[in-house]
Amino acid sequence: MKKPNPGVKRRTMGFFSTPIWRVEWSDNLQLPDLESTVLRMMKDAPNGVVVSNCGGWQSPPGVFDQPEFKALHARIQKEVTRINPRLKMTRGWANVNPPGTRNIVHIHPACALSGVFYIAANEKSGDIVFNDPRDVAIAVGGLPNFVSRPVPLKPKPGMLLLFPSWLPHEVVENQSDTQRISLAFNARLYAPDLD
Repeated sequence: MKKPNPGVKRRTMGFFSTPIWRVEWSDNLQLPDLESTVLRMMKDAPNGVVVSNCGGWQSPPGVFDQPEFKALHARIQKEVTRINPRLKMTRGWANVNPPGTRNIVHIHPACALSGVFYIAANEKSGDIVFNDPRDVAIAVGGLPNFVSRPVPLKPKPGMLLLFPSWLPHEVVENQSDTQRISLAFNARLYAPDLD
């Protein structure tokens, strides 16, 4: 029997992990009122904007300027600040995805952190799927045990997800018979006040 070489030290070091923060509040945050506000916004501006959405409706930025979203904005900002006190929410928009719609793979450029808060969703209304951001490793056929498969997360009303803005993600097709309604947003790093 061969004896191990006592002069050799081995260890595996895991670098470059990517955090995704998930927050669920126990109160309902008046989700029906938030849903009504989003649907009113959609009625007032039916064309919306097209960014990563394939079908469905996306509001122009500025959703958190609506008075109905002020309390939720404050709660989300508190969670964002837990990650880094210099992070401040900037743009926010509403998404309404009826059955058959989805969002293609995308990132949020020029931001540090992004997030999504679900107002209305169910098991079949379309998972958000996060992709391994290491394109080079994937392109050269990286070692399979070191390159991750896409990670799907099921949406749930009242759930907040926060993630690095550079993390590629998509939302698969809504296969339910109801709309998925969410708010998405970005945050940027700001320099500390210099007094």
